[in-house]
Amino acid sequence: MEKPSKRRASVDNEDASREIKRSKRSVSPKANDGSEDLVSGSNGEDANFLDTKPPEEPEDEKKKCTDSEKEKIDEIRELLKQAYEDLPLATHNPNIYTLFDEPWDKMRFDPNYRSLAFILHKQEGWTAEWMKERIGSSPSFIGIYPLGRAESRALCEALNFRYNMNLKRNLARMEVDIPEKWLEERLKYKNFKKKGAEKFGKRLAAKIAFNQSKFFGRDMMWFRPLMSDLGWEISESFVTRGFLVVILVVAADPALIESSTKSIKGKWSENRGEVKKAFIDAAKAAERKKKLKYPQTFALFKKLFPSLLN
Repeated sequence: MEKPSKRRASVDNEDASREIKRSKRSVSPKANDGSEDLVSGSNGEDANFLDTKPPEEPEDEKKKCTDSEKEKIDEIRELLKQAYEDLPLATHNPNIYTLFDEPWDKMRFDPNYRSLAFILHKQEGWTAEWMKERIGSSPSFIGIYPLGRAESRALCEALNFRYNMNLKRNLARMEVDIPEKWLEERLKYKNFKKKGAEKFGKRLAAKIAFNQSKFFGRDMMWFRPLMSDLGWEISESFVTRGFLVVILVVAADPALIESSTKSIKGKWSENRGEVKKAFIDAAKAAERKKKLKYPQTFALFKKLFPSLLN
């Protein structure tokens, strides 16, 4: 049996156990004029991943496309590029690129060295707008031919993630300028403490900022229930000790968490007054000196929680 190439290794294990082939149907039917299909060969075999070196001078796939088709193909290519970048966040898997190591906007298929974007538009009839609305909003998996099952599922997850992030941004009253990757900061400790404080602060800031519509107009008594709705149980002591101000500190500069508290000895739970004061002083100083790394998010948190710096 032929050994799967690195490109082919991205399909599910059950498929990798045998030579990977497509189904017997063509990517699209042959043209009515009898000419060879753009993706499927004249013998009716399906498109497959390139297992050989690409041609030295591949034919320009857009050569026979109309201006409108070229535009739509480019839009799909940009969508695929963003989706591939979103994969780690969308799948909650920092190792996802070990499975799918070829960017979707660069992917080519045999025969005729056609791009995935070209196939999706010219053969499947899809557009970037349709993919965003139908696949991005779908709660269930949609097969995306000619990708395999695992990679189709991953692309669906990425499109769904971006759809929901865009929805959250559209619902937001104020701009958010912190990185989306903060949403996936891995927490070693469940509770807020000196070790892991920066990661805790980043993730908390992202959870609040990207779900800000939930927090507007709500008193502090609603903070923990709202966080619980978002899947994170925050301890009562975190709120009562005033540690929530950490979100302002990370919005100013995450490095301030360590630098502002380095003189405090012992556990933060035993020096909560000193920690809170250090955080407040650091946030105020950064604002006064206009040295805010994420000024829009800083302004958002001040609006949501006006008493944090008191």
